[in-house]
Amino acid sequence: MNIINLHKSRKLPKISKSLYDRMEHSLKSAGADFEQSVRIAKVIAPILQDKSSNERHLQIIASDAPVKEKVIAIIMLGFPKNREVLPVLRDLLHNETESLRMAATIAIAQMVDDKNKDLLFDILMEGVKKSKAKAPVGIHKPL
Repeated sequence: MNIINLHKSRKLPKISKSLYDRMEHSLKSAGADFEQSVRIAKVIAPILQDKSSNERHLQIIASDAPVKEKVIAIIMLGFPKNREVLPVLRDLLHNETESLRMAATIAIAQMVDDKNKDLLFDILMEGVKKSKAKAPVGIHKPL
């Protein structure tokens, strides 16, 4: 009798975990400046799409970690296939300090794909209206 597994678990390739760990280590040990760390996180999060680190990032966000570490953790959550953290990002967008709200804005904007761009735009605009701030540059409602 042949047994077919219908629900294959998708494991993150070792290379992705390795890349993320190396990036994190190099940022901490090389004393990379904060701006450079943010740029790296913005580029690497959509490439790696590493859901296995979600729990680690969420723990950093909920902890007493420095704001800079929280900002990087928030940005690392932003990629299209990571919609399960959208409620957390939305809460950050509404209830946190300006720097964490901006990080949440970046993460939510990175989640945009063809299926959810209208929803994400509405969430971003809701956050902008609530904070009574101007809309971040580059965020426009799709036609």
